[in-house]
Amino acid sequence: MDLKSELVFVGDEGTTEIRGASRRRGMEVAARGQIMGPLYFNGSFTMTSPKFRNGDAIPLAPELTGYGAFILQWPQGLTSQLQATYLGVRPLTEDRSIKAPSWIDFDLSMRYKLPVKLERGRLEAFMFIQNLLDTDWEQATFAFNSRLRNEPAGVTDIHFVPGNPRMFMGGVAWYF
Repeated sequence: MDLKSELVFVGDEGTTEIRGASRRRGMEVAARGQIMGPLYFNGSFTMTSPKFRNGDAIPLAPELTGYGAFILQWPQGLTSQLQATYLGVRPLTEDRSIKAPSWIDFDLSMRYKLPVKLERGRLEAFMFIQNLLDTDWEQATFAFNSRLRNEPAGVTDIHFVPGNPRMFMGGVAWYF
């Protein structure tokens, strides 16, 4: 994919700015289907080489990403799903001198279609565990020049939003 310009995040301003032309080459592989009996798989993997036309890296553009889920559809309306999401190392600066770490996150969910007759829609009880292994990960990572009030000059540093710790959630959903 060739683009005439690329939008790049500007941390101090909290906006994006237009940068030069870029080229992304890569591939995506996806698979979805029944493995056997009530066990299903859904997943994808991407591998790309994102660069500005001058050879510089595109900040925040990942080279590897992946997603995979095993889904077990039990009898009587119960569904279990174990999924993994992967984001590979990615450059935070055009010269690749600062990089964001890779991470992998596992989530577990259970859904049960409640046997309740409704005039419209259906009810499902659900339970969800996000970040099942309580992995430390960075949801958003940036490198930009910043300074504190008492600092005479700005410093290029990594700024990040930590990913959620292990979290349990449950409830009832009405799909109509």
